[in-house]
Amino acid sequence: MSLPLPLVPFEDYMLFDDRPTHPMSFFLRLRLSGSCDAAALDIALRRALERHPLLSATAQKAGRFRFCWQPLDPNQAAVRWQTDSSEAAPTEDGGGLATYLDLSQRSGLEVIGTRSAGGVELLFQFHHSCSDGLGGLQLIEDVLLFYAHEVATPSAPLHVEKPEECRLKVRAKFGLSRWDLLRIAPKQALGLLGAREFMMRTPDSITPVEPENLSSPLPQTYPTAVRHEFSRAETKRILLAARARETTVNNLLASCLFVALHQFRKQLGIAHHRRWIRLSIPINLRRPGAECSSAANCVSMIFLDRRPQAIEDEKGLLASIHTQMARNLKMDLGLTFPLMLRLIKPLGILATLKGDEQCRCTAVLSNLQRPLIDCPLPRRDGKIIAGDLQLDGLDCLPPVRPKTNAAFGVLTYADRLNITQHYDQRVISADEAERLLDLYVEGILASCG
Repeated sequence: MSLPLPLVPFEDYMLFDDRPTHPMSFFLRLRLSGSCDAAALDIALRRALERHPLLSATAQKAGRFRFCWQPLDPNQAAVRWQTDSSEAAPTEDGGGLATYLDLSQRSGLEVIGTRSAGGVELLFQFHHSCSDGLGGLQLIEDVLLFYAHEVATPSAPLHVEKPEECRLKVRAKFGLSRWDLLRIAPKQALGLLGAREFMMRTPDSITPVEPENLSSPLPQTYPTAVRHEFSRAETKRILLAARARETTVNNLLASCLFVALHQFRKQLGIAHHRRWIRLSIPINLRRPGAECSSAANCVSMIFLDRRPQAIEDEKGLLASIHTQMARNLKMDLGLTFPLMLRLIKPLGILATLKGDEQCRCTAVLSNLQRPLIDCPLPRRDGKIIAGDLQLDGLDCLPPVRPKTNAAFGVLTYADRLNITQHYDQRVISADEAERLLDLYVEGILASCG
């Protein structure tokens, strides 16, 4: 057993920034068709959790500013089905009746199931202290594998590679040796300059946030999201448009999101030429050959700041984003944020995040690329078949934070690009969320010519 383990600085950061009104939770929503065996699914979930210790653990105080992961029994885990008539039905735009995950009392994973006429929807809620999005996908792949085995040949052994527990213990090193850290240290000076800009600039929220919105309880249908799925032909056009501009799809999506946010704020009459719009973009720090085979946080964040004048020059905007992201990659600036957290952790600065209500970014753009692409289960029309279930669709809902009213999760599944906008319905109405997503989608398609 790899636990107990101390929390690493990024996990501390996510824990201290957690609060009941704005849980530090992200969601992966599976839309499945077919007949679901609930008992087999519970068995699959428990077997999968044996491979991911941080998702069946609590975070217990071990010092003034220190916390430690303590194990829980994964055999207690089960899908929570929405069968009680007293519960409100989930909304069409993604309400899931999720709750605040208090890591001092329970684990950082909950799975909520909803049955429909043609199948089921499974909402996986992850506390971000325990895992990032790619780690969450590792768990989901294991659940699908174990489920397919359980409903087909439960008596036969299933051979899956055993997780390397030693990797979990060094998860905060990102596969870097001491020499690697010394080699990149001079480059981090540029990253610290970016950190200074992050601290000195105050970005605007998408829409104004009233004080009562910050303290009001979670809506009954939390999380709430709207989504759009592009066709295969449109997805191919988006890929070709990025290639034609000699950039990445992610850079193109970031550029289009800046434009959509600016247009939306102009329509509301709150755009100002001197105000900053900031995107927070998670980046994967897993290195080939050093990946952690258990769910964990191996992620950092890059921040892109632009003013309206720069956003309105759409060609120049994309070029500037491409240049900035290429420099971040070349200079290993993705490491700046976790290394900075490591430096300030002993000072107790992270603890000051509790109750901090300033706007740190306007919106989040998280791209999980092509999830489950290496899953060994069979496929039909590009969609995974797990026993008697077919995975028709997959959505990613990054966390929303105080004054960060919307977070966009992007992924490509079965050759279709999917964008899910998780939004705070205490601040943004359903109509406004639809309008913002429409602006984003229209901008992406317009960029394809």
